[in-house]
Amino acid sequence: MKKILYITSIVILMILSNVVKAQDLTNYNLYIQNPFLYNPAYSVDKCNLSAYLNSHLQWMGFDGAPRVNTLGIRGNLNSNMGLGLSVYNFKYGIMGSTDLNLSYSYKALFADDHYLRLGISLGTLMDNISTVDAILTDASDPLLIDGFKQTSISAKFGLAYNIKGFEAQIIMPKLYERKALNLYTVGILSYNIAAGTSLDVKPSIMFRGGKTTPKQFDVNFTALYKKMIWGQVGYRSNKSLIFGIGVDIKNYSIGYMYQMENNYINQAGGGTHEIQLVVKFGCDKKEVTEVKNVTINGNVISKSTGKPVTANVLITDSDGKEVFNKEVTGEFTLDLKPGKYTAVFTGNIIPKTETFVISSKDDKVFKLEVNVKEVDANKTFNLGSVNFETSKSVIKGEDSYKVLDELVSVMTEYPTIKIEIQGHTDNVGDDAANLKLSQERADACKTYAISKGIAATRLTAVGYGETKPLVANDTDENKAKNRRVEFKVLD
Repeated sequence: MKKILYITSIVILMILSNVVKAQDLTNYNLYIQNPFLYNPAYSVDKCNLSAYLNSHLQWMGFDGAPRVNTLGIRGNLNSNMGLGLSVYNFKYGIMGSTDLNLSYSYKALFADDHYLRLGISLGTLMDNISTVDAILTDASDPLLIDGFKQTSISAKFGLAYNIKGFEAQIIMPKLYERKALNLYTVGILSYNIAAGTSLDVKPSIMFRGGKTTPKQFDVNFTALYKKMIWGQVGYRSNKSLIFGIGVDIKNYSIGYMYQMENNYINQAGGGTHEIQLVVKFGCDKKEVTEVKNVTINGNVISKSTGKPVTANVLITDSDGKEVFNKEVTGEFTLDLKPGKYTAVFTGNIIPKTETFVISSKDDKVFKLEVNVKEVDANKTFNLGSVNFETSKSVIKGEDSYKVLDELVSVMTEYPTIKIEIQGHTDNVGDDAANLKLSQERADACKTYAISKGIAATRLTAVGYGETKPLVANDTDENKAKNRRVEFKVLD
């Protein structure tokens, strides 16, 4: 007991002389399963809300050995910001401390599997000394004042960089405490590997140390079966071996780690035990390392008949890279990774552009059905009759406006096409007058389309007079057919 009291007294002296500011008395073992233990950058994570309870019992059987209980809760403010609250209660010998801190983190997303988290934590650190359970050889020692308390501001910093299963963390868990800056640093590297449909493995390395603290590193290997059961083995540079096991069941995760200490520590006490319970809500199942291709079933059909249409299909990704370029008739199939794509349909149709997003990372079919209007380029089409007042260019009747509204609808739906509006008359009257009248009627249709929001640069009005009759001008019925407005799709 005297030996323990002597060791404890030295630790107290270190605190009061501000030397212990660089010492990390808690070497958590479940930091791979719960990164928020060390890193405030994990205040934002794939789960909307989670809470945990961690108990770290170091050197079991050794009187006065460190005991650490940690309680934390974190939640996402939105998809890229989060807040967390943590309480760390340390007890070692006659010395104890409680660290209460609030953390904030921001997630910068570069791609689905490429992002950076940054986090900072601010709080209050309360140190205390209790000699109630201690046997003192010298009760007059001024350093052993029962009830000694000291409160100071604490700050932590952390970042985590992820790209395609690889993660690098840099953490400064004691950035500021006990009125001093502390550059004690923890670094973690890990890589998640899909070893099969049911098995993921994750090798990892941790390094920790500071200016006045011995350097230490861990090497770990974790295996996860069916996203549910995990096991871990590790080696710590102080010649300790680490073994762990855990299970994830719905919203609950339970983990246990045992650290087999080196021979020197085993002479005084037993191994180190750590147990952890995590409760999670609103977890994003889409955030996985393996990104599977999604099968695209496309179908190009006629808007008017519902039958298959022949068209050239060009699909590009968000970077403009071509992923599909082929002439198809109706149905086509291809495999694409999740992302944003643009499909352009051309051919004997009014050109059409479709933008679609594949967000699912499950192996399932994505359907892309496109309705197109069959109109050959440089050929005319007639949406119906546009009527005018006799010998005038004044549009007449509700049906005429319905035809022009349909033209506006087509040009709005297909924003890349250009249209030539053609005016035609029968052969009654002077040729020059008929030519002038047909031009004025084409201009009237153009003016109406512009008034509905169609750009003037997409419209050309041409009057052909009586030069292009559909049928012979030999009956009143045929003359009515020749008095018409037609629309031509330009290249």
